[in-house]
Amino acid sequence: MASTSMNQSLLFESEFTHGAIREITLSNFLIYDYTTVKPGPHLNVIIGPNATGKSTIVNAICLGLAGKASILGRAKDLSSFIKNGCNKATIQIELHNSHENEKNYHLKRVILRNSAPNTNWFINGKSAQLKQVEELVASLDIQVSNLCQFLPQDRVADFVKMTNTELLLNTMLAADKNLYDIHAQLKEAQKKSNNLLSDFSKNLEQLEREKKLNAALEKEVGNIEERQEFERKKNDLLEKRPWVEYEEYRQLHITQKAEKEAIEKRREEVLALNAPAQHDIDLLKEKLGEKTTSFRDMGQKILNVSRDVSSINESMQLFTEKVEEAESALKSKENEEKLRIKRVEAIRTQIQALTAQRSNMEEINLAPEIAKTDSSIQQLNTQKYECEDEIRTLSAEKENKRLEIIAIESELKRIRDIDSQKLNMVNKRDRDTYNAIMWLRGNRSKFEGIIYEPPLMTLNVRDRANAKYIENSISFNNMKTFICMKSSDHEKFYRQVREEHGLIINAAVILHENPDRYQPPSPIHRYSHYGFHSYLKDMVEAPDPVLAYLCELSQLHKIPVGDRRVNSYIDEIPQQCSGITRYMSDSHSYSYTRSLYGDRNVLTRSVDLRPARLLIHSIDESKLTELTSNLKVLKREEDELSKRIQELTVSRTNISERLEEAKQRKKDLLKKQGERKAIEEKLKLKKASLSQLEEENVINIEEERASCERRCAEIYADRLKAFCRQAHKTKVVLTKCKERCKLGLESYAISEEIRHVEANMTENNLLLVGLESELAEKKEQLARTKDTARKLQREAKKAVGDPSGLSEVKQQIFKQLPSTLEEIDAMIADLQARIDLLFVDNDENVLQIYNDRKKLIERLEAKLAGREASQSAQRDEISQLKETFLPPLKAIISTINAQFGEYFRQINCAGEIELKVPANPHDFDNYGIGINVKYGDNKPMKELTTFQSGGERSVATVLYMLSLQELSRSPFRCVDEINQGMDAQNERRVFELVVNTACKPTSPQYFLLTPKLLPDLLYTDRMKIHIVHNGPYMLDHSHWNFDDFIVKRGEFAD
Repeated sequence: MASTSMNQSLLFESEFTHGAIREITLSNFLIYDYTTVKPGPHLNVIIGPNATGKSTIVNAICLGLAGKASILGRAKDLSSFIKNGCNKATIQIELHNSHENEKNYHLKRVILRNSAPNTNWFINGKSAQLKQVEELVASLDIQVSNLCQFLPQDRVADFVKMTNTELLLNTMLAADKNLYDIHAQLKEAQKKSNNLLSDFSKNLEQLEREKKLNAALEKEVGNIEERQEFERKKNDLLEKRPWVEYEEYRQLHITQKAEKEAIEKRREEVLALNAPAQHDIDLLKEKLGEKTTSFRDMGQKILNVSRDVSSINESMQLFTEKVEEAESALKSKENEEKLRIKRVEAIRTQIQALTAQRSNMEEINLAPEIAKTDSSIQQLNTQKYECEDEIRTLSAEKENKRLEIIAIESELKRIRDIDSQKLNMVNKRDRDTYNAIMWLRGNRSKFEGIIYEPPLMTLNVRDRANAKYIENSISFNNMKTFICMKSSDHEKFYRQVREEHGLIINAAVILHENPDRYQPPSPIHRYSHYGFHSYLKDMVEAPDPVLAYLCELSQLHKIPVGDRRVNSYIDEIPQQCSGITRYMSDSHSYSYTRSLYGDRNVLTRSVDLRPARLLIHSIDESKLTELTSNLKVLKREEDELSKRIQELTVSRTNISERLEEAKQRKKDLLKKQGERKAIEEKLKLKKASLSQLEEENVINIEEERASCERRCAEIYADRLKAFCRQAHKTKVVLTKCKERCKLGLESYAISEEIRHVEANMTENNLLLVGLESELAEKKEQLARTKDTARKLQREAKKAVGDPSGLSEVKQQIFKQLPSTLEEIDAMIADLQARIDLLFVDNDENVLQIYNDRKKLIERLEAKLAGREASQSAQRDEISQLKETFLPPLKAIISTINAQFGEYFRQINCAGEIELKVPANPHDFDNYGIGINVKYGDNKPMKELTTFQSGGERSVATVLYMLSLQELSRSPFRCVDEINQGMDAQNERRVFELVVNTACKPTSPQYFLLTPKLLPDLLYTDRMKIHIVHNGPYMLDHSHWNFDDFIVKRGEFAD
C-alpha cells in the first residue's frame, strides 16, 4: 500500500482536529499480514482494485474504535476478521490529542480466535475495559454507528433506507449532540405529558362515572340511613328495657317483703294466745320423745341378737357341706381304685395278644434287597440331576436368545419408525411435498418405471454427526425433488400432482443411474495430512439413481470433509489439491475461485456450517438387512432349543416315575422288616406300664370308709352345740320383743293425749295454719322475685353495664326514652314496623359501596387537582424545551438545506432539505428530515427513496454528508465506494465538491474509498492519496517512496 509523501503531511500537521486518526496499524487482520496507514488531516482518498483491502481499513477503524461488527454489515463473529491460519488479529489506532503538552491517544484491540473473552483492549499501552474505550471515543465525538458520519461499503444502501426520524436523529448526533439530548428530553417530557393527560382523562372519566353511580344510590342510601337511625333507637330501647324491667321487679320485691313481715307479726300474736296449752303439749312431746328413743333402742338390740341367730344358722349349713365333702372324697377314692384295677386287666390282655402275635411271625432278612433298591434309586437320581442340569443350561441359552430377539425387534422397530419421523419432518417443512409423497405411495401402479421419493426420505447418513455436511452441500429444493426414471412418468406425475391436486413440488428425470461413474479427483488418503478423512459421497446411502442425481447436481464425490486441521491449511489446499474447489472442516465450508486476471490469485470464501435439521433421522439399510438376517437365525436357534428342552422334559418325567416306584418299593421292604421289631417294642412298653401300675399304692377302701365315718361323727357333735346356742339367742329375742311392744303402747297413749289437748286449740290452730301457709307462700314468692331481679340485673349489666358508668350522652338518651315496659315495648314494635317497611336487600353492602365510592370520589378529585398542576408544569417544561430545540434545529436544517441546494445547483440538479413536522406538533417522536431531489429539468421534485437509481441515491447521500461537514463536530467521517453507479459527469462534479469541502483548513478529516477514479480530477495539497495494491509481486511498503516514483515517472515521460 502506498501513500503520498510524508513531507506533505508534515506541512499541515497543525490542522489535525482533536480526535482525528493519525495512524492505523493492522496485523493479521483480514487479508493483511501487516500494514500501516497514516492519514492526512483532511481528505484521504483510498483507491485500489476490488478485493485488495480498501474496506478492510474501514472495518479496522470501526472495530478499533469500539464499533460493533453488525455496523459493517458483515459477519457478526469477530473471529472471521482474523486472517486465515492465524489465531489473533491486532488493530492499533492513534488519535490526535490537541491539548497542549499531552500525548496522542493510542488504542489497541487484540481479537482472539477460540478464546473467551475474544477481545483484549489497551489504552496508551495499558489494559482497559470496553466501557473505558467507549467513554473515550464518545468524549471525542466519534460516532462510528452514525451513518451520517461513518458509511461503510455494505451500509451505503442503508442510508436511503433510513426513515425521516432516523435521519433526523443521526443528523443531530453529527451536528449538535446537545440538540439530540434536548430532543430526547422533549420526547420524554411529551411522553410524560401524554401519560399525565391520559391519566387525567381516565381519572376524570372515572370520577364522572363514580359520581353517577353514587347519585343513583343516594335515595337507597337515604332509606338505609333512616332505617339505621330507627335501628339505633330500637337498640337504645332494647338496652334500657332490662334496667326498667329490673327496676319493676326491685320495687315488687320491696312490696312483697313488707307483706311477709306483716304476716309474721300476725302469726306471733296467734302463738301468744295458745301459749298455756302449748306448754302442756311441749311436756307431753318431751315424754313422747323419751319413749320413742327407748323404743328405737330396744329395736336395735333385737336386731343385734337376730344377727347372731342368723350367723349360727349359716355355720350349721357349713356342717352339712363338710359331711357332703367327706362322703364325696370317699367315693372318689373308690372310683380311682376301680379304674386302676380295670387298666391292669386291659394291659395284661394286650400283653397276651402281642406275645401270641410275636410267636406267629417268622425271622426274615431283607437287607440285600433293600441295598439293591438303594443302588437303583441312586442311579435314577443321578440321571434325573443330569437331565435337569441340561434343561437349565438350555433354558438359560433359550432365554438369552429370546432377549436378543427382543433387542433386535426393538431396534428394527426403531429403525422403521424413522420413516414416520422423516414424514413428520417433511410435513412440517413442506406440506405439498408431504402430500405428494403420500399420494405417490398409494398410486405407484399408475407409472411404468420407478419414481423415487425425495432425498429427504431416501437419503441416509451413515453417521448422524455427518448430517450437517450433507445439508450444507445440498439445497432444500434439491432435497425435496422427486426423481423419475422415465420422462413419460415425469410428465404424468407432474400433471397429476401439480395440475390436478394443486401441489407445488419439484421433480426431475435422472440421466445416469449408476453413481459409480462419479469418482473423486483423487483418493482421500492423498489429502489425509490436511485433515481430510472422506468425501461426502462416502458418508451417505441412497438408491443408485438418487445418489447419482445428487452427485450430478451437488458434486458430492468432489467435496472432501476433514477435521479442525483443515482450517490451518486454507492457503495450501487450493494449490495442492487439484480438482477440488470446495471442501469442509469440522466447523466451516470453504470454496475458492481464481481471478481471471494477472496471477490468477485465489479468492477463498468461508461460511459457518449450519447444524443439521433435515437428515437427523436416517435409516441404515445395511444394518437393517443385517438385523433381519440375525433375527431369522436367532428364531431358528430358539425353536431348536425349545424342541431339545421338550425332549429332555419327557425324559425327566420318565426317570421321575421310575424313581418314585423304587422309593415306594424300598418303603414297603423297610415296613415289612420293621413289623416284628415294632411288636417287640410294643410288648416291652406294655410290660413296663403293667409293672408301674402294680407298683403304685393300692387304696384300702375299708380303712377309707371308717375314716369317713369318724369325721362325720365329729361334724355332727359340733352341729349340736351350735343348735343349743341358737335356741338360747332366740329366747332372748322373744323377751326383747315383748318389752318393745310395751314401749310402743305407752308412746301411743301419750300421742293420744297430745291430740286431745291440740283439739281444744282448733280455732287458733286453723288461723295459725293459714298464716303459716300464707307465710310460706309469701317467702317463696319473695325468693322468686329476688332471684328474678338479680338475674335481670346481671343481664342488664351484661348488656349495657352499670348505669352509673354510662356516658353522659347515653344517660341523656336513656332519660328521653319511656320509663315503663309497656311504653318501651310499644315503641319497639312501632320502630320494628318502620324498619321492615324500609328494608333494602343487602343494605350493608350497598352502604359500604356508597361510602367507599364517596371516599374514592374525594381521592379522585384531589388527584385530578394534582394532575392538573403537574400537566401545567409539564406543558411549561415542554414549551421551554421546544424554544431551545426548534430554533437551533431549524437553523441547522436551514444551513444544511442551503448547502445541499447549492451543491445540487452546481451539478445542474435541484435538492432541498426540509423539517418533517407531524400533524401533531407535539409528537416529537415523529419529527424527521426529508430529502427532496430532482435530476433533470423535466422531472418533478421527489423525496429520496429506494426508488431512485443507485447513482442518484449515491449523489444525494454524499452531498448530504458534505452539507453536514461544516456543522459536524466529529473529528472524521468516512464514505466507502459512494461513487459506484454515478455517471462520469456526476462523479467528477461530486468529487470536486468533496475536495472543495473537505480540504478547507478548518475541515475535519474525511475518508473517501473507491475502486477507481476518473482521470484529471481536481487535486489540492490538503489531499492525501492512499493507493492499495496487493499481490505476490508487490514491494514491501517500507521500500516504497512516492517522491522517487514521481521523479522516475517524469524521466520516462521525457
